[in-house]
Amino acid sequence: MAACEQATHVAENIVTLFEEFETQENPGDEARGAEKIRCPHVDIILNSWVEIQALVDTGSTVTCLQEEFFEANKENFKNLPILPLVNTVVTGFRGEKSVRIKKQIRIPTMIQGISAEINFLVIPRLAKTCILGVDALNSYGTIINVPQRKIAFESLQVITDDRDKPYNQGISMEEIEQKVQGIEADDKTRIQLKNLCVKYIDCFRKVPGRFRSYEHTIIMKNDEPFFLKSYPIPDKYREQVSQEVAKMLRQGIIERSTTPYISPLVIVPKKDGSVRLCLDARQINDRMQEDHDGPEEIDQVLRRCQEIGVMSSLDLRASFWQVPLAIDSRKYTGFTHQGYTYQYTSVPFGLKISSAALNRAAETILRDMKNEVIAFVDDWLIVSPTIEQHLVDLDNLLTRISDENVTVNFNKFELLRKEIRFVGFVLTPEGIKADDKKTEAIMKFPTPTTPTQIRGFLGLVNFNSRFTARLAEADAPLIELTTKEKAWQWSEREKQAFENVKNLFCTELFLHHPRQDRGYVLFTDASQKALGSALCQEIEPGDMRIIYMASRTLKGAELNYYTTELELLAIVGALEKFRSYVYGRQIEIRTDHQALTFLRTSWFLSQRLLRWSLMIQDYNLTIKHIPGKANLLADILSRPPDMPSEQTNEASIYALLARQPKASILKDLKQLRSLQAEDAHLKRLQASEKGQVAIDSTGLIIWKDQRGTRCYLPQALLRPLVAEIHELYGHIGPKKCAVLISESFYFPNLGKHTHKILKSCDSCQRNKTYTVEIQGISQPILVKQPNDLLSIDFIGPFPPSKNGARFALITVDAFSRFTQIYPIPRATCQATVKCLVEDYFPKYGHVKTIQSDHGSQYTSKPWTFCMNRQNIKIIFSSIRHPQSNLVERYNKEIGRFLRTLAGDDHPSWAYWCSTIAEIMNTTVNQTTGFCPLEVHTGKKPEHFWTKYVPIRASHKAHEQICEEARANIEREGNRRAEKWNETHRITTFDIGDLVLVKALRVPSSSAQRVAKLLNVYEGPYAIAKKAAEATYEIKNPRTGKIRGTYHISNMRPYFTDDEQKQKEGKEKEENSRGKGEQ
Repeated sequence: MAACEQATHVAENIVTLFEEFETQENPGDEARGAEKIRCPHVDIILNSWVEIQALVDTGSTVTCLQEEFFEANKENFKNLPILPLVNTVVTGFRGEKSVRIKKQIRIPTMIQGISAEINFLVIPRLAKTCILGVDALNSYGTIINVPQRKIAFESLQVITDDRDKPYNQGISMEEIEQKVQGIEADDKTRIQLKNLCVKYIDCFRKVPGRFRSYEHTIIMKNDEPFFLKSYPIPDKYREQVSQEVAKMLRQGIIERSTTPYISPLVIVPKKDGSVRLCLDARQINDRMQEDHDGPEEIDQVLRRCQEIGVMSSLDLRASFWQVPLAIDSRKYTGFTHQGYTYQYTSVPFGLKISSAALNRAAETILRDMKNEVIAFVDDWLIVSPTIEQHLVDLDNLLTRISDENVTVNFNKFELLRKEIRFVGFVLTPEGIKADDKKTEAIMKFPTPTTPTQIRGFLGLVNFNSRFTARLAEADAPLIELTTKEKAWQWSEREKQAFENVKNLFCTELFLHHPRQDRGYVLFTDASQKALGSALCQEIEPGDMRIIYMASRTLKGAELNYYTTELELLAIVGALEKFRSYVYGRQIEIRTDHQALTFLRTSWFLSQRLLRWSLMIQDYNLTIKHIPGKANLLADILSRPPDMPSEQTNEASIYALLARQPKASILKDLKQLRSLQAEDAHLKRLQASEKGQVAIDSTGLIIWKDQRGTRCYLPQALLRPLVAEIHELYGHIGPKKCAVLISESFYFPNLGKHTHKILKSCDSCQRNKTYTVEIQGISQPILVKQPNDLLSIDFIGPFPPSKNGARFALITVDAFSRFTQIYPIPRATCQATVKCLVEDYFPKYGHVKTIQSDHGSQYTSKPWTFCMNRQNIKIIFSSIRHPQSNLVERYNKEIGRFLRTLAGDDHPSWAYWCSTIAEIMNTTVNQTTGFCPLEVHTGKKPEHFWTKYVPIRASHKAHEQICEEARANIEREGNRRAEKWNETHRITTFDIGDLVLVKALRVPSSSAQRVAKLLNVYEGPYAIAKKAAEATYEIKNPRTGKIRGTYHISNMRPYFTDDEQKQKEGKEKEENSRGKGEQ
């Protein structure tokens, strides 16, 4: 282009000329295969805000800006000097047309991070948004390499635009048309939405905008400079990273810098193959002051998504990069790349305050639209009651977005949707659904091989935990694999748990929005492993809608709670979880545990139940008992994941009846007439009871009485029939069994015979609690002198003390009652030996015998070896009968002292141990009549008043004290034993008697066993010898191996079928004519 005296020349018909230039093939190149010549473009930033793409034109003597673009973005240039022009025209290089220019503007312009102020002529109807002429190119020291198609600005290289189509920074009308056509609405609404998109087309530019009314300031706690070495960039991403840095520089997101605060870059690959650059900002985050602004919790966000009429959603483009940083804060965001130092001009990804910064910036737009727009970071949901109102709300929101120069990702702009994805869920006007993409990811998750993969899987399922009340119990085996204490083991148990968790999400999951005109119904249930709850609303009778479900596993001491405590814990936990829903509203708690219905009226509650009952008084609730079959949640919790729900009915209770009887009993029943004919007792009865015994038309012998006619049961069929009915009907008791049989059969004294027969049932003896009191003769522990017998035991664990102690070793001398308390870190054999050998024996004398329980510390070989070396005899208290160990009685008293003295400062417990021991040893013991210290050492304790009171009690020799104490112990022991023996039924066993002992019912998650379903008793064992009046040594009757020494209260007699038959043989002829119960 050329210039004359008064006119500056530019392309006259730029649209036509550029189109020809881009598509024209070089003459004479047809044989070589012609190549298109593309015009060079470069990204520039005007006034730090506006990003456009400019044509590089060395034929233009001036730099030009399209007037229409200038007017549309006038707000961005309002503070810049605009100079009027007089008699200035521009013309194309042919000179056919000229355009009069009225103004020019001087704009700060950034190219490749280099800033300069450039004069722009504002030209109407310019075909390109911007043309960089020779004047601007000279200002940047531009070097153009035509063969390589590259342009360099002061040695900073930039790749030219290599696209066939001219650059378009916004969206096209085709994109808008396509978006609108996909909306389910009438034509009028579509037209309105199209006009809305066109009106705010600048909001959908494909580059990040920049908030005008807010810039974020980083406040540092420690502003000492730091430099962290950059991470190596994988070869696969090296070129992409360089291009991304160049792009960010062009867009003004970063700028060249000399900052001393350098953090490394982190590369985050995107799904589309591109990369996102983030700062590894751990160093700066540690030095940065907290900013607690941020999005609401997802639960609270979803709470606001109620009573939805119409929905739309939008996503801010590169949201953090649209929040400008204050100039003084930019230096903290430095990084290096390929030897150059840069810093962010906007908030980078990776800062702990990034979300807070965006939240504060978004406030400039959403300040009074909180009811219409629900924002979660950069995802915004627009909700309105009607379409008409929705269009108004969209217009209002987009106006504010445009005014703030913020841009929205048009591809993620969802309009008028019936279902919309938001914060990881699918929202509908009726409720919330699980995102099928997330559930599909759960179902397709491969079998984990490492704890890290397990954590990834659990993260997926935990996000959707609100849709099931069974997750906590189902994924417990998988959670165990993520702990450091658990070695990796993928057994059948873990495999089944993995599949069970998947099955929880294999169907469509849906939760309803709560209705404000209805109260809530809360279902809760507890198992031995987990608690579950379901918050519902009953819209109409039979129309129960689930609002939210939750579950959690039991932990710590909760595993030891009894049923009522667990059921109440489930209620308390559910009320806390759903507090934001139910507080102040009417709640009906439906439970199948009837004891809870008396909670508010009972005066006799444990401390735990009392505390919880006070907690739930804050709520307006009623507790209603329902049968187990009506408990929605109990069915959910108890049903295996892969089993479909079935309608519960009364007949399900009698499912056991479907079991088939043995073929032998059916054969006997078919031969009933022949068995009656062979029964000698029945023959005698026929002769003597002619009025009541008869023969029916089928030949069966029947019995007639006030109950009607029944078949006479022959003696040979009695035992088989009783045993078969007993087993077939789930081992019902003798009375129920006799009633069932007596409906169709008669036998003299049937109830008595049934009881005798079932008395020897092995399964019942093992699984039914023995109601007959089993107690032995009380025999006092009698020792002659101090150190004859030392009782020891552990108590704990306690909170760690200052010295790391968590347990206490308790020693009690059986004669003197002299007590010592030793705080120790661990309850081990080594710790016990050290306390005894290094402290107790040197100070208080060597002992002859030590009594302990059957803890592993005292049954180990090291303990036995050490005690043998000390020439000390070892004896044990009865298994599962701690009362036989004297120290157990003192443990309770020590616990009371600790609660009193330690108070709320529980870690101070160890400090008080010596004080407690001193108190117990210097106060009179009721059994001995003396202070334990006095009996043990012969020394009378001194008290704080001793030196002020001249009166002294007469001194007794140690031998005399022991003699009197011995007499007192014997007298008190005999008194207690006599009282016990008078008030209890005494049972004894003989050598060889068979017994069952109470089983230690330990649940096992790996074997899928629960304590409730384990046998109550184990055995049978034979009495080997009598260890004391109430303790017996038992053995395996087949192998002779000793099982241990047990107290008689933990035993019950075992009856065999042979024994019962022998007794029946002796009684066979007795009372043969009795009519019994019938």
